[in-house]
Amino acid sequence: MRTTTALVAGLVLVVATAGCSTKTGVAAAADAMGATNLNSIQFSGSGTNYAFGQAYTPGGPWPRFEVKTYAAAVDYQTPAMRLEMLRAQGERPVLGTARALNFRNGYFDQSAEVWSDDWQLLASSHQLVYYRE
Repeated sequence: MRTTTALVAGLVLVVATAGCSTKTGVAAAADAMGATNLNSIQFSGSGTNYAFGQAYTPGGPWPRFEVKTYAAAVDYQTPAMRLEMLRAQGERPVLGTARALNFRNGYFDQSAEVWSDDWQLLASSHQLVYYRE
């Protein structure tokens, strides 16, 4: 009788745990997309961006920027990220460009240019930054 009880209990345990090994929800979706072996990701888009806390007047709306292009690439093996964004200021246009590249281990490359409305270069800046906590 004890052998039969132990056998039935073992069989119930095997059947109960067999159903648990099937992935559901997020794990199943990650497997279906191949995200479990993900090494890098790229995405792009366009839209609107607002400068948080930079209102022209106290209590006024934040400046709106039109994001013409937005492209991000993340490499999880390196680890590194590249973000490129081209944006234009909505009502009060600023003629300028800025670019920042994030390398690994705290290194950044940043450059900027400011232009007059007749396309005369007014200022430019380029710097290599090392950030260490």
